[in-house]
Amino acid sequence: MFRVLYKHLLLRHHISTTVPTTTTHHFNLYGAVFHPHNPHLKSISGIPENPIIPTSFTEKYLINSCGLPPESKRGFNETQIARLFSKKWHLFSPIGLSFAQKYLLNSIGLPPEKTKYIYLSPAEKPDSVISFLKNNGFAITQIAGLISKDPSVLYFDPNNFVKPKLDFFLNLGASHSEVADFIVSHPNYLDWKLQDGIIPSFNFLKRYIDDNAVILSIFKRWPDIIYFHLESRIPIFREHGVPECNIIKLLISSPRTFGLSIVRYNEIFEVIKKIGIDPSSPRFLFAFRTVAGMSKSRWEKKLAICRNELRWSENDILFMLKSNPQLFTLSLEKRAIPRSAVLGILKSKGIIGEELKVTTILKLSEKGFMEKYVTKYQEQVPEVMEAYKKGGSEFVELGTRDMEGEVV
Repeated sequence: MFRVLYKHLLLRHHISTTVPTTTTHHFNLYGAVFHPHNPHLKSISGIPENPIIPTSFTEKYLINSCGLPPESKRGFNETQIARLFSKKWHLFSPIGLSFAQKYLLNSIGLPPEKTKYIYLSPAEKPDSVISFLKNNGFAITQIAGLISKDPSVLYFDPNNFVKPKLDFFLNLGASHSEVADFIVSHPNYLDWKLQDGIIPSFNFLKRYIDDNAVILSIFKRWPDIIYFHLESRIPIFREHGVPECNIIKLLISSPRTFGLSIVRYNEIFEVIKKIGIDPSSPRFLFAFRTVAGMSKSRWEKKLAICRNELRWSENDILFMLKSNPQLFTLSLEKRAIPRSAVLGILKSKGIIGEELKVTTILKLSEKGFMEKYVTKYQEQVPEVMEAYKKGGSEFVELGTRDMEGEVV
């Protein structure tokens, strides 16, 4: 196709050298033949009386059809045009709807603006792909979504390239509708050969997890699993004393944590060690997910808020992280600061006097805290509502535990 288009373009070059300059048609970058009175094109009459005379067909084309200033001396030579054809063929498609746009609009309702860069010819038999997807549980809207995300699907051999992937997930126990939803959300799975990423990932999971339904859920929750060499992650956990039962639990509950870098793993284990959590304990899972779920800078920012704005002691912070590490994933600005401000006011007024624990305060639901500490005392201490909305300067001293150690 490229050779034919290139010859067609060169043929126009040959004609343009033999036709007077008053020729009535120009070939623009999108391959269409336009009348020179088209207001969107720069006509020959619009060129200055004493222009820099172009010496090549390329310069003539870019000046007359594209409006490129002659003095810029920028343009494409014939070799570059050929390369442009081979890499950006869609730029030379005719004005109006292409075959691909018409076909996809009529068959699955894809609007032309979403398919203007898709090239398709009747010889490629796109009907076979669309019919195959329909017969395998894909709705028209799903097919449209899939093709708009990954047009290369139209060029796949449905029986030899697409079907094996669908069968793989069906054999794991997924329904046709579940497979369709998964593939539409993650069309990159159709680009991979089974043996290159999908089957190796499955074999790895199967060594630790016997339930295919659980394995299927891991694929759904962490589709990028096929890009990672998971086997290299296991020794890192073992080196830090994590038993296999906890490794498996973490793999099931938070599979994405197995995609972290070696450097990041070492940082996480260093923090957990200083908190004082035993890798063999159930709390390790919460701690690992908490630390892994935020960047090092965000972690340090949260600690700074605890120390400087909330004025929590190291023991308070350590106790919270060790007893309920998942609470550290909450927004301190939206949860801890307003609540501490309210409690600080109530304590300064002598309304509450009991020692309050960090975990108790943060665990309360929004409704529970409002009822117990805000609406209950709003008439008696009106400023508690304002403090709750904006935070305040008066914070309660939260209770501590007899622990030593610093958090990093």
